[in-house]
Amino acid sequence: MDRDAVELARFGYAQELLRRLGGFSSFAIGFSVISVLTGVTSTFGDAVASGGPAGLAGLLLAHRSHGAAYLAETGHTTRADGSYALGFVQSLVLGVWTFTGFDAAAHVSEETHDPQRRAPFGIVSSVAVSAVAGFALVAALTLAIPDLSAIAGTSDAALRVFAGALGERVGRFALGLAVLAMWFAGLSSVTSASRMLFAFARDDGLPLAGALRRVSPITRTPLTAIAACVLAALALVAATAPFSDAAFLAVAALATVALYASYAVPIALGAVGRLNGRWTRLGPFSLGRAGPAIAIASVVWTAAVFVICALANALAMGLFAGMGVVLAALWLLTARARFKGPNVDLSHFEEAALHPPGGEAA
Repeated sequence: MDRDAVELARFGYAQELLRRLGGFSSFAIGFSVISVLTGVTSTFGDAVASGGPAGLAGLLLAHRSHGAAYLAETGHTTRADGSYALGFVQSLVLGVWTFTGFDAAAHVSEETHDPQRRAPFGIVSSVAVSAVAGFALVAALTLAIPDLSAIAGTSDAALRVFAGALGERVGRFALGLAVLAMWFAGLSSVTSASRMLFAFARDDGLPLAGALRRVSPITRTPLTAIAACVLAALALVAATAPFSDAAFLAVAALATVALYASYAVPIALGAVGRLNGRWTRLGPFSLGRAGPAIAIASVVWTAAVFVICALANALAMGLFAGMGVVLAALWLLTARARFKGPNVDLSHFEEAALHPPGGEAA
């Protein structure tokens, strides 16, 4: 057994998945799920309608219609109440919608060499590169807008800007690249989601756990979990297709809100563990003493995300609240008595950090 397999065994799990990913792969899956092209092109119209150019500023430059100062132009909003301040906040949905899924690097950690270093690197690097690339794309699209009032609020706003700046044929080709990016984002999302499903099933946290945690002896991947994720996604699309686009968009927005909530809960618990002294030994990738403060700031930002999403799609927040009530009821009535959770707790991890494989101190 190699060092990574030994480390995994110390936490009660056998090495079943094929460990073959490196640092770049860890970055790539996070970058693919974030998918700047997907997030920007799908929300560009709504964002520019709500907050105008400044809201968005908060490949095309040669064909721009405005100077750089246009990025800071304020005052435009299509909100019914005419509030630009709320419109500006609402326009931040473009960034909120786009910057999710970077945790995929963590979900494939059992398939990554030296995951304690490479998984965090994948998360941080994918977010950093996406931030630079995303801002460049948004700035270029914004400066190329020929008529703000004509595209604000339209679902194909990005296509219109592409077509106006590059011509109809080239513009459609550029949007075709966005569709291709969506395909890769979908594949990476299936990879990430299936590993989460596998992990929960391995701890007997799901119905049909025995099948969902099964690993193919040939591919050494959780094929049943992968199939379940694909079929669930298809079923979701089929279920919402008969209704208006608003229903599908609300479900998609619900997924974004739920992702941020799933980020905030362990971050908050980790901060509490650090502050009360229960979590003292850090891994090889650490923010040091700044960790608790950054964690608290992250939780506060999540609360701000809820406000942004409520302004952008109130139905999604209603669904999120309803889902929270249902999940709480399921936990109290059934899951709490049946689900025991992983076989390790914080003290186990502290002990593992104190006595790592090979005998060297952490």
